[in-house]
Amino acid sequence: MTTARDAAGVPSEGPGAAVLGPGEGHGFDIGTMRLTVKEAGERTAGQLVIVEIVVPAGSGSPPPHIHRRGGESWYVLEGELDVLAGSERGRYGPGSFVMVPAGTPHQFANPGSGPVRFLTTMSPYQLQFLQAVAQIWTSGPPDPAALVEVMARYDTELVRPG
Repeated sequence: MTTARDAAGVPSEGPGAAVLGPGEGHGFDIGTMRLTVKEAGERTAGQLVIVEIVVPAGSGSPPPHIHRRGGESWYVLEGELDVLAGSERGRYGPGSFVMVPAGTPHQFANPGSGPVRFLTTMSPYQLQFLQAVAQIWTSGPPDPAALVEVMARYDTELVRPG
């Protein structure tokens, strides 16, 4: 890691800049989705995480859910993403941006014939949640009770219909 420098070239506190090429970053899977962490909060004073997510055709997220401790956003890079965000529902292509504030029901899916690739921003807390979910998916779909426990630990809950 290089030393960060200000505009005058004076060393500054904290980690240096990061440049990642396509496919670079810390990757992990949740079910059929591939997540690649591009920024885990080290260069944002623990305020912002950026993750690239690839969702294969015919797949998606869990049922509609909410995160009590942080919002997230999605910026579509490739393909079309079906999104539920609060009362908004739609299909969004490259260049589209969706912001989901904390406490807002949301879900995404890829019912299309090709992969969807998008960037998501979130808090480090939410990245910890996703990593915990990935751990319980290591040997296939998790036991529902284990998933509910992880969701409760990270202030996330399923939204019941009706």
